[in-house]
Amino acid sequence: MSISPAELAALHGVADGIRDEVEENGHRIDQAIGLHHAFAESDEIASSMLRALVVDGARAGARQNGVSPTRAHNGWDIVWAEEGLYRKYRIKKATKGRGEVPFDMLVGTNSALTHRTPELLGEEQWVLGYTVTSSRDIDEVFAARILGVTDHKVPHLILGQAVLLGSGSTPPKSTRFVSDGDEFLPGFGEGSGTEITGDAA
Repeated sequence: MSISPAELAALHGVADGIRDEVEENGHRIDQAIGLHHAFAESDEIASSMLRALVVDGARAGARQNGVSPTRAHNGWDIVWAEEGLYRKYRIKKATKGRGEVPFDMLVGTNSALTHRTPELLGEEQWVLGYTVTSSRDIDEVFAARILGVTDHKVPHLILGQAVLLGSGSTPPKSTRFVSDGDEFLPGFGEGSGTEITGDAA
């Protein structure tokens, strides 16, 4: 089932909430890191703080647009529900993909995102993904359905066509990601059920 105009409008509002929160408060991350030299020894602390801002902005944007933010296992979902449909959008960091594929997402082997829900239940698992620039600004926000998971040692989500979100966004032209290597592991572990920390919800 495709995204309805009302659902898409709500998702655009959620994306705008993310951007507004990070634009308004992202500078506080540098202030916090400056409080102690140990905070700057790795990117993990800054990444965690940025994710907290993203989640806060998404929750605020969801409430303002009539959708429900819901606490999930080690993560947050934005939920769209209507008759015969229960669609969950997991808030999750992504990186830029390669070639014709716009986005790449890692996932932990024990993550709930790797467990497919029977279609007859009317439940669909999607991602509400975001990418980040080197200066910790939000680059792109998008929605894509989870179609499956690769069988690599470090799994990657296989995504359907991505829809860019936020004011003035247009969809990218590609459809799904299939990894040809596991050497690049940005933010592995978020919400994965593993002991590794990061952004693989």
